[in-house]
Amino acid sequence: MIQTQETERTKLDSWMHSLEYLEKAGKRLEIQSACSESDESKILAMTACRQDIYFFFENFLWTVDPREGMEPNHFPFILFDYQKDYIAWLLERIKAQEDGLVEKSRDMGVTWVTMGVVYWAWLFEDIFTGTIGSRKEDFVDDKTIKSLFGIMDYFLITTPTWMLPPGFTLNRHRSHMRLYNPSNQNILMGESANKNFGRGSRNTIVIYDEFAFWEYAEDAWLAGGDATKTRIAISTPCGDNKFKRLRFSRKVPVKTLHWKSHPFKDDAWYEKERARRTDEEVARELDISYDMSVRGRVYEEWMHVPFQVFKYNEELPLFCSWDFGGTDDTAIIWWQIDFETGKIYILDCYWNHGKTIGFYVPFITGKLTVEEEYAYSKKDRAVIEAHKDWKKAVHYGDPAGRSRNQVTNTSVLQELKKYKIHVLTNTKANEWEIRKTHTKLLLRNVVCNDNQRTQYLSECMKNAKYPEQRDGTVISRKPIHDWTSHFRTAVEFFAVNYEHTGRGTRTRDTIVGKAKEVRRLASATY
Repeated sequence: MIQTQETERTKLDSWMHSLEYLEKAGKRLEIQSACSESDESKILAMTACRQDIYFFFENFLWTVDPREGMEPNHFPFILFDYQKDYIAWLLERIKAQEDGLVEKSRDMGVTWVTMGVVYWAWLFEDIFTGTIGSRKEDFVDDKTIKSLFGIMDYFLITTPTWMLPPGFTLNRHRSHMRLYNPSNQNILMGESANKNFGRGSRNTIVIYDEFAFWEYAEDAWLAGGDATKTRIAISTPCGDNKFKRLRFSRKVPVKTLHWKSHPFKDDAWYEKERARRTDEEVARELDISYDMSVRGRVYEEWMHVPFQVFKYNEELPLFCSWDFGGTDDTAIIWWQIDFETGKIYILDCYWNHGKTIGFYVPFITGKLTVEEEYAYSKKDRAVIEAHKDWKKAVHYGDPAGRSRNQVTNTSVLQELKKYKIHVLTNTKANEWEIRKTHTKLLLRNVVCNDNQRTQYLSECMKNAKYPEQRDGTVISRKPIHDWTSHFRTAVEFFAVNYEHTGRGTRTRDTIVGKAKEVRRLASATY
């Protein structure tokens, strides 16, 4: 680590003593000295900054590298060529009113440059509004330079006071996840990842930082589209998710910022970084690799599940598996099985957060009263409508659904029974190793319907991981509990409850008997 930083410090020193840097630094000092001596120079500088963003960066912005060994840590923001190219690309997206995606290696200064562009627009554009987000609130604004608004604070305190908007004060116009310009009414708002990210206001730009790591990424991307013409997704890769699908959709312009573009990084630097990182980290943080950036997958078998577009088949039995959420998501998956071929079809899925169990009933029954419609989004109502002609299903779920709520003194299973939905459970599902074994067998025969909701289910299955140490050593035999867990366990509950029939020869009597059993189980439901 120290050796790597020493190398970077040496290269930084070499750059700061280069003819190009010395000329730019000298020009910067001349301009700032002139501005300190005359109002006319200030006016000229303000005009130049408004017309030329590169002039603004290199003559008035500062940046910081807080790492030990990089003292004095604060540096004039003299741009590298790849950073200038990125600024031009980003401004073009804003001008063209179109989305964009930035895939990058780590430590390329992308966040600082992006915030610099936004800060420049906040200062000088006549009309500019933006929503800036990351996966956690602290990453958006924790009042330090580790956060997005913390970077903006650094710009504010290092910008000459005469360049700030007339009447601007930090106490009045900078609040938590909010920055207001009293001169031109430009405003920047912060927000953490959520399903309605960016929705509710009109924006010049909406920025999704670290987008490959966002929960509810699909919903957040769609919500932002209601607020702006320019959504910018920025991230290092992390497996198969919305960021990857967007990257290869050919629907958005892509900007690639690889470590090889950085003048301080060479093959020797890369080899030193490889020596101190896992293969997964190298793939994700350095190589911009999507296929290799998730290590320690729980279900490698899912990578071979085929995706096809198909519809509900009334000739096949219908199943439904649940993962009940309290403060977490509730996830539901609909299945159909062809006992003759052994194929197991994932037909559809649905998930939501913070809803009572009764909220999910219309998705099962396909029935929604006029009085209930206000509680469901347009997307929700479309799913309910699609299920209205489906036959009764056999329901499988988590044995923990028997636990009683301390407030209502009833369990989830009891609540569902009020709607004549009887969920079958299996105590074997309490054992992780049993769930895993059954699921791995099940996935050999699974075919998944291809729609927006099942794509999110797929992201969960592909990104479910075991916890690991830096060297790749697995430190627990149980998967990490995170955003992937709800659909993963809904799959597992189905696997444990469903008797695997994808092996061996099935006689006609066996098939008929299985079909009768399914009809018997389904008859107990609504």
